[in-house]
Amino acid sequence: MACRQAAPNENDAVRTALAAHGIDVVIGANVPSRAAQLTFVLGSGFQAFLPLRMCATAWDAGACVVETDPLIQSPFGVVHRSGALAPAAQQFVNDVRIALRGWFDAIAAHRAEGLDLVEAVVAARDTTA
Repeated sequence: MACRQAAPNENDAVRTALAAHGIDVVIGANVPSRAAQLTFVLGSGFQAFLPLRMCATAWDAGACVVETDPLIQSPFGVVHRSGALAPAAQQFVNDVRIALRGWFDAIAAHRAEGLDLVEAVVAARDTTA
């Protein structure tokens, strides 16, 4: 598996989820970025766990993208200094919320049409881009 060096918490979450199902993870490459992970996958026998949007890119590049069951999730959020934000920073936070809500709603709508998660992500990306 190709893992991202800067993501030890994500790597631990993947290892823990796989170990719970009796799968021993062998880290074959520690790479600096998600783009490098995808390069390793496309150019070799490596596998990687990638965020949904990156899975759509991998799909476009011809990779076999498989939904995990159960899903392995890694929460994230926008982090900023405490106190009042400048108007531009507040607008950024608002824009992120709106964009993510729209993307997740589009995925849910495509899932309701019968698409699996990966297909729904690709379709949502194409309709919300």
